[in-house]
Amino acid sequence: MSNKEVKAALKSAREAIRNKEYKEALKHCKAVLKQEKNNYNAWVFIGLAAAELEQPDQAKGAYKKAIELEPNQLLAWQVR
Repeated sequence: MSNKEVKAALKSAREAIRNKEYKEALKHCKAVLKQEKNNYNAWVFIGLAAAELEQPDQAKGAYKKAIELEPNQLLAWQVR
């Protein structure tokens, strides 16, 4: 997956979340993480999608990973 493909997958994940297609969002994020295991945005999106799918443990773990990767970014702190 090229950098362009990673960006496209993250955009698709964001759109899926916006459209309440949370399982689809998870699919896109997991594809990104196969290529870039430390992608902050993918972890935040997984947290958002998992929370909406009533998977609190997965959501909490994803937010924790995002915060570990980028402790100065506010998004993961705000949604967790």
